[in-house]
Amino acid sequence: MPRSSSRIFHGWWIVLAAFVCHAVNVGLMFYAWGVFLTPLAAHFGGRAAVALGYTGVQVATALYGLMVGPIVDRRGARPVETVGALLLGGGFLALSRVDSLPALYLVLAGPVAL
Repeated sequence: MPRSSSRIFHGWWIVLAAFVCHAVNVGLMFYAWGVFLTPLAAHFGGRAAVALGYTGVQVATALYGLMVGPIVDRRGARPVETVGALLLGGGFLALSRVDSLPALYLVLAGPVAL
């Protein structure tokens, strides 16, 4: 009879890592957006202009996916995920320093979306 191993199947660690990465990304970009929307709208003079930036994030993310997918196929997910996490962190740091609406759009559609 085959012996049952007490170790967790390697694939479940991959599922756990993907779940955590997705939870962080969705948490920062979807659920936490309301936290950023109110102060940004107060600073830039309205919710509509800032909400347009969020729309830009969604469109840019979809378009970046067309480029990132083949890179993941060639290089693997780990280096792409590492670069993506650094870009997202840097994007949020840059987001704290924006002082104009075009800069907001550029940061949101650039490092934050990528």
